[in-house]
Amino acid sequence: MAETQSSVKEVIPDIGSDFALDEGVIKVLPSGSRVLEASSFRSSAWTRTARIEVQLSDGSSKQYFLKVKPLATTWRSTYRLADNRCQCATEGGEVMMEGEFSSMSELHKLAPSFVPQPHAWGKFHLADPVTHFFLCDFIDMETEMPDTVAFCARLAEIHLNSQSPTGQFGFAVPNCHGKIVQSNEWDPSWASFFTKLLVSFFKIEMGINGPWPEYEHAFEMIVKTVVPHLLDPLQANGRVLKPSLVHGDLWEENAAINLSTGEPVVFDASAFYAHNEYELGTWRRETIKFGRSHFNQYRRNIPPSEPIEQWDDRIRLYSLKFNLAHMIGWPGAPFVREEYHIYHTASLVRSCIPTYSSAERQQQACHEAADLLGIYHSLLFNPCISFQTQHHQRWIVLIFLVVSRDVLPPYLRDVDQAPPISDIEAEDDKVGL
Repeated sequence: MAETQSSVKEVIPDIGSDFALDEGVIKVLPSGSRVLEASSFRSSAWTRTARIEVQLSDGSSKQYFLKVKPLATTWRSTYRLADNRCQCATEGGEVMMEGEFSSMSELHKLAPSFVPQPHAWGKFHLADPVTHFFLCDFIDMETEMPDTVAFCARLAEIHLNSQSPTGQFGFAVPNCHGKIVQSNEWDPSWASFFTKLLVSFFKIEMGINGPWPEYEHAFEMIVKTVVPHLLDPLQANGRVLKPSLVHGDLWEENAAINLSTGEPVVFDASAFYAHNEYELGTWRRETIKFGRSHFNQYRRNIPPSEPIEQWDDRIRLYSLKFNLAHMIGWPGAPFVREEYHIYHTASLVRSCIPTYSSAERQQQACHEAADLLGIYHSLLFNPCISFQTQHHQRWIVLIFLVVSRDVLPPYLRDVDQAPPISDIEAEDDKVGL
């Protein structure tokens, strides 16, 4: 009887090491092929990866890319805001590998040269803990930013040509954004689908990084006010919003250049059918290399959805989900939670609060101003938050002034001190809104 492999390093050892390929993977290789080499290749945050070279039955050789995930912790959550439960799940390998196989398969059908061809997913025969795998073509890549024009054109083709099998938003199977399970249940309403997705990530982030009452209240305002304000109009007044297949996690670490063709290539998808603009949400994060030129080039291929004037706020709203994913994947990163969530959450609330004229609305504005002041006070004076320099404190004050300038009544703000917000500046020779 064959010996069971009992650790991740026995399944796939450290980078550069050869290993014996499990029978579960060998069984899904082309009939009559012979494994020439299996060696660990590069690194991944949540999985182990390898390159496999085989000799096919006709004598030619072919290379495959193998990704494996042992049974390990993933995160699930309910999507009800009032339900504070989130839980670890232990089906991580199966959900992650099947989800990536299904995601890449759907994308490959639409853009075979843009997405490596998936071949199989399954389970190792001899591994403890239980280990699942995903197998696709090996592509020799240059990990540089691909050409902006070609990349955005290929991405837009997928968004335009994809058709949801149900006509709704969601996906056929659950998949993972990092190690976070996305349930992807079908929903005819994009606002409803996105709300459930955003709330489930928020609850996991709170479970990992801890409670923060002022921030929780601001997020509740996002769900109850901002999401309906920005997403309901997409399917109102006779407008039809097409569910488009999105990659789901499209940043520079999941895009490269195919060295054989010079063309862009993407991988590590967590796809589902969404509003196409959702794809751009991760580009809005400050640390992402996709920037203004990519936004403008994408809009050349697909104009913003109506209402056009809400385009930038929608992208900022979508970016919240990617910020939450970052905070779940890298908990406790200094200053990051405050920088991302206080700025973006409060800023979105500010953007979506209408102009106040009546005494009743002025009173509501004062309540919302007090909420923002509470967030600001919590951030600046919370003993659990360490500001190492006065520069950080001044920076927080500036952020507060910027995001609150349209909410605070005159006696609580000084407009002259608030610098203008210019989130995405349209270049003179490119499309502007």
